[in-house]
Amino acid sequence: MFSSQAQITVDGNITEPDWGTPLSQRTPASADPAAGFGADFQLNAFYADYDGSNLYFGLAGQVLDGNSILIFVDAAAGGYSDCNFGRAAAPQGINNINSGTTFDAGFTPEICICIENFGGTYFWNNYVLSGTAGSGGGPSSYMGAGSLESGIALGLGIEIGTNPAAGGSLTQGFEIAIPAGILAYTSGEIKAFAMLIGNSGFLSNQFLTPANAGESNYGGGPVTFSAAAPNPISYTPPTLPVELLDFRASVAGADVALSWEAVEKSFSHYEVERKTENGAFEFIGKVMAEGNSSTPVTYEFLDRRASSFDRNAYRLKMVDIDGSFRYSNLVLLSLAGSQISVSPNPSQGLVRIVLPEAPLQQASVQVFNIQGQLLHEQALAGEGQNEWTIDLGALPAGTYQVRTRWDGQQEQTRISLY
Repeated sequence: MFSSQAQITVDGNITEPDWGTPLSQRTPASADPAAGFGADFQLNAFYADYDGSNLYFGLAGQVLDGNSILIFVDAAAGGYSDCNFGRAAAPQGINNINSGTTFDAGFTPEICICIENFGGTYFWNNYVLSGTAGSGGGPSSYMGAGSLESGIALGLGIEIGTNPAAGGSLTQGFEIAIPAGILAYTSGEIKAFAMLIGNSGFLSNQFLTPANAGESNYGGGPVTFSAAAPNPISYTPPTLPVELLDFRASVAGADVALSWEAVEKSFSHYEVERKTENGAFEFIGKVMAEGNSSTPVTYEFLDRRASSFDRNAYRLKMVDIDGSFRYSNLVLLSLAGSQISVSPNPSQGLVRIVLPEAPLQQASVQVFNIQGQLLHEQALAGEGQNEWTIDLGALPAGTYQVRTRWDGQQEQTRISLY
């Protein structure tokens, strides 16, 4: 079953039922390798979840000052079969891993989540694997820092939680919620490989999955993981017999009109949820599905109690006949100030921009990457028109800022492409 963003609190305590059982955990102490980095360095358990919008990773354990946890993630096509990637602006733990190290066959990560401990503060970075050793690499996206902090909300739509503990705990450590679009994930199997490494590049013998009993540290030289015990961890989210083709929000007087298209097979219903001021989602209505359709079916729902002051965020909880469910992407709309809708988000490339009414003068749109570089610009032509579709399919997967200008106003919206 897919989790709800409201049911997983990203605070470093991996205790919510939605996590389920660990995908991998330490073997009994008698089968563990000797803790080469010391007993207080631990990788105890690894968890994963997906709610249709965000991927969640939980890692129970801790890492001490001057060292890092690396979580290599294979969630999309492409990637690297070895560590011969560029190191430009890479965090230390990634920068110094031996470029001759090779991964298990079939594991080709595209990114590495790095958790570095400096003086008791944990620094999180998302590093894109690119280039070759000695040339290129990155970009590296700083995701935040915390000591024993919890629920740190970040830019890019990412949230991290840090609460490590000694003593072999399976429920305390590190949690992250990251939009699927940032990882270019759409569906299917996800693989992850977690390790402890000194910032000098010296590899511990503690992995998930574990190394063999009695195995010593892997050192600073090249490692051939196909010949070693540690393996990547695999997670495949369950699927539902529904394909959501479109989900949008628009202004309808003082209300918000939601509409969506889907193709279904033996499917039950949709529950409409709106984000509240405290960040949780609340149920605001239910729409029964037609159940079986070989052609797209259009559904509509009117929110008559939308906030007139704050931005409204909506999602669909898509529920199968057996009770399993997943969530749609979010759609955002404001009834105050600059009333603009940008959807779907995340998107595969085609993005719909809707203004509350046709502008008096020609509107325009600009798209920037997270470094602030202008990557796309176009006029939104059409007299009397307030809705346009722009094609961003030429841009690589990632997170972008979409800036829309009209009649002396402008609004900037963050969007993910996958």
